[in-house]
Amino acid sequence: MKTFDLNGNYYLEQVSNQTRFYYALDLPNGDLYEAEELYAMGKLVQGTCLYLVDSLTEKIYLPVERKRYVCHSAPVYEDGKICFAGVDFSASTVEILAWDTETKETSCMYQMPLNEVASTYNLMLHTSPLTLCALENREEDSLTIYYPEKKKIALNERESFFLREGDRLYFSVWWEDENDNYFEKTIVRDINSGEIVEELPGDVFVLPDGRKWLLK
Repeated sequence: MKTFDLNGNYYLEQVSNQTRFYYALDLPNGDLYEAEELYAMGKLVQGTCLYLVDSLTEKIYLPVERKRYVCHSAPVYEDGKICFAGVDFSASTVEILAWDTETKETSCMYQMPLNEVASTYNLMLHTSPLTLCALENREEDSLTIYYPEKKKIALNERESFFLREGDRLYFSVWWEDENDNYFEKTIVRDINSGEIVEELPGDVFVLPDGRKWLLK
């Protein structure tokens, strides 16, 4: 049996859009939003550590070194690279980093000032194309896209963004009736207008190879 030392992180997740790599994200100070609150209070932010595990070679990779005040979000796969967002609170910058699965080298694809980000709440990457976005606040009243274009999409109550497919943005919506019965549907919005272009009954399940199933 192969043993992996992941510093006590016992749960691996599959990097989306591929079937080979898994990851564990060590979050000693919580997610980006929680780390930002600690930094604002003048407290130490230890920084995250991203572990990538190759299921074919059974090797562990660390695409970036752990660094104080630098935190990362969950990775996604796009065009031969495992990409993830990083926030350096001390330098006040946001980056999109890409780890090449062939060369095993990490490069910076995009950088922007942190003060241009309205909120780090749920700041993360989605595909496809590669998209950096965040909810405006915990009430989820709007979705702000920072890369590859800048857009702000107004949302209705309980909309949660989970997938981009070209110019189509997919949001899951849930509600309960007076008898506490639970329901879900999927709303598709156009990225250019922000308008709802389709409503699907149920939830969209995305397979690791990119296929999509509508579950209703």
